[in-house]
Amino acid sequence: MRRGKLKQFVPVQIADSMWANHGDDISIPYSGTPALKGDFVRCGHRTALGVLADGCNALTRYYLNNFVDGTKQDAVDLLQGHYIPAISRDMKPSSQKGSIETKIVQCP
Repeated sequence: MRRGKLKQFVPVQIADSMWANHGDDISIPYSGTPALKGDFVRCGHRTALGVLADGCNALTRYYLNNFVDGTKQDAVDLLQGHYIPAISRDMKPSSQKGSIETKIVQCP
């Protein structure tokens, strides 16, 4: 047997590509970005372009998780039965006398 890396059979390459694509398909709805380290699964080793893409994906995930995904998480919690509604400042009645809420005239 020769020294060095053996070439993979075509069915193995197809399976690796399908595996990586499946990982991306699962990751995109969950995190908003493709799976990390996809270059390793597809090529068998890390590439410079893959490391750069993973860095961009990590920054995108950080932004989405901290600034955008709140309502998406609330929807997931609601569908799973774990949603606990919180009272925000907008929902609290005003306790100040003479506020706009006390000046509204209610019709009978």
